[in-house]
Amino acid sequence: MKLYYGTTCSDARRIERQGLRPGPFSRTLWCSRSLAVARARARQYCRCQGGRPAVVVCELDLAGLRQALGPGAVRRRGPMVAVRGRLGPSVVRGVLAVDELHLAGRQDVTDHEALNLLESRSPRLRRLGVMMMSLQESPQALDWLCTRLNDPDPQVRLAVVAALRRRGSVAEELLCGLRQDADPQVRRAAGSHSAAVMV
Repeated sequence: MKLYYGTTCSDARRIERQGLRPGPFSRTLWCSRSLAVARARARQYCRCQGGRPAVVVCELDLAGLRQALGPGAVRRRGPMVAVRGRLGPSVVRGVLAVDELHLAGRQDVTDHEALNLLESRSPRLRRLGVMMMSLQESPQALDWLCTRLNDPDPQVRLAVVAALRRRGSVAEELLCGLRQDADPQVRRAAGSHSAAVMV
């Protein structure tokens, strides 16, 4: 199930590296099945904390989580899903700044639009293009992702690592190359094997 978590851009980058964890005063993570709800939460959070609003996109196997975390650890209430526990970085499918959500909320983004994003001069838009292309299962999509393996922006290359990891063994050789990347964060991401659930 695809879920959304509203937060700040700086916290979203930490979540990409470390996964999601409950706050200091709670044992429960609240994610939303609604992109609009997560966007509103991100804006509200930033009004209190400052920063730029962002939404973390996650993919969760709720049945698997219930087995891993125990009875009552995963609950659904309206558009919200509550998880009592921590989630590893492998559940993260991408991070979108709120001003990018007009594209992310659409289900009909075309290959042409995604390719235009991949070729944008803006690193932020290229990163969004990588995320959009990672949702495509075709072999051509993998070829297009490979055009960003040497992107000058390390955040774009990090997004490529996340996209390749979701393709499993077929992309292992490409990930091996990124383990020699000039950026240490990209090297760590390409070499890590984080579990989806961290108890």
